[in-house]
Amino acid sequence: MNVPQPTLRCEGAHTDNIWCVEWCQGDLITGSLDGTMKVWSVSENISPKFTSSEQKVGVSSIAAVQDGSLAAVCYQDSVIRLFDLINKTESAVIDPGLFEAYSICFSPADDVLVSGNNRGGINVWTMQEEHEKVATLETSNKQILSTAFSIDGKLACAGIDGMVNVFDMNTQQIVQKLEAHSLPVRSIAFSPEDDLLYTASDDRHCNVYDMKTGHLINSFSHNGMAYSVDTSPDGRHFAVGCADNTVSYLSLIHI
Repeated sequence: MNVPQPTLRCEGAHTDNIWCVEWCQGDLITGSLDGTMKVWSVSENISPKFTSSEQKVGVSSIAAVQDGSLAAVCYQDSVIRLFDLINKTESAVIDPGLFEAYSICFSPADDVLVSGNNRGGINVWTMQEEHEKVATLETSNKQILSTAFSIDGKLACAGIDGMVNVFDMNTQQIVQKLEAHSLPVRSIAFSPEDDLLYTASDDRHCNVYDMKTGHLINSFSHNGMAYSVDTSPDGRHFAVGCADNTVSYLSLIHI
């Protein structure tokens, strides 16, 4: 079997583990345990455009708005720093308290930022100038490890106890509750048409759910713990990254 080789490669991009990557208007954003966020130009080579000031704790997650003007960076001490990517400056800080932020994402309209906390809740901040916390959504479950918005504005969150909750953000009520996995769910993703939900778990499975019924459509087993999942833009394939250093590229044709 031919093993695909990287188109571009950057050695020593950070001085410690890179925990998160995010595409942003053609640029690549990376966050590392070295306490920095970096923005990279990706063309004929990978070159740095902006490096944030180093913090004493590492970066746990990153989110960017659709027009590429702003990135939110969540650190291991739960502090969220907002960076103006046009002027290459830190523009605001959200400090919700220890363990109150881990996995962050923006809504489809980029008007709110959400994060999971260690109590099984979701904190919601407005993206207006004051960045006020406007809600905390409770799940009655344990620590939230992953969050994802659908295009139509539903919010899915998954946690350390294997449960997945889906909120209607208009009513702020849970509309679906899935006993998805027996071990932590590290990553969730909606399909481009919002009709499917993907979950990746430490139990070495990636599950696919019908969002209309909440029923499990299929489950794909892996040799290592499934840490990350995302779908292709056409919705026909999805990729799963695992703890055994493999990436699986899977087809939905047979679902």
